[in-house]
Amino acid sequence: MFSRRYFIWFAYHGTRYHGWQAQKNAIGIQQLLQNAMATLLRESVAITGQGRTDTGVHARQMVAHFDFMSELPIDLAGKLNQLLPTDIRINQIHEVAPDAHARYSALNRLYRYYIHRTPDPFLVDRSWYLQSLPKVELIPDAAKMLLQQSDFGCFAKTHGGNHTNLCTVTRADWVIDTHQLIFTIQANRFLRQMVRAVVGGLLAIAQGKKTVEWWTRLLQDSPERKCGLAAPPYGLFLEEVAYPNTIYLNPSPDPLSLTAKTHG
Repeated sequence: MFSRRYFIWFAYHGTRYHGWQAQKNAIGIQQLLQNAMATLLRESVAITGQGRTDTGVHARQMVAHFDFMSELPIDLAGKLNQLLPTDIRINQIHEVAPDAHARYSALNRLYRYYIHRTPDPFLVDRSWYLQSLPKVELIPDAAKMLLQQSDFGCFAKTHGGNHTNLCTVTRADWVIDTHQLIFTIQANRFLRQMVRAVVGGLLAIAQGKKTVEWWTRLLQDSPERKCGLAAPPYGLFLEEVAYPNTIYLNPSPDPLSLTAKTHG
């Protein structure tokens, strides 16, 4: 008898948790999910995520995989949602090819960082409040420089355990209006805390604390020069993880069901 591999898509509001990874002295999403799965399947299940998220970071679409020896119980996703805290929601579970991997099979990941410019109590823990951004018009072009970059060592966390600093960024753009800024970045992979460092550097330019020339030198000197800045985690959302269609066993999952419908 052989085991089957399943992908699980879920969302979470990360404020109460110390990121994805299970930890001895803190609550991680992975441990809560494994505990709930073991309760329902009546055996221990190891769940492997597509990557880490930091303490306080949110996910609109997180992906993980696990193996099980037979077909899953009917409506396992719904039953998991009954056991899990309300700030974690299972969206879908789908069988995939035996060699599909939540981390290594991913084609790209997409993150968004949210900033609000006017006080709003409903955005606490979901967006970074920054009122003064006198040079905000400089950051869209500065962000585009990331598309020509391959070595992102300048944004790597010290002792972050990265085997390589190479990433391929395919999108880096800003939506800017009077009340809100949204930064979207997509890449095949990210270094630990890389997105927060990128946002921290770009917003330092918008605040007038750093210059575009500093940013250019930072990218040119990577990895010798370090950014040394990081945006707070609570404005960051993992929005989407994309996989090749070939990993799915028929029928393919409904794309609309893979992503949480609400902000946070």
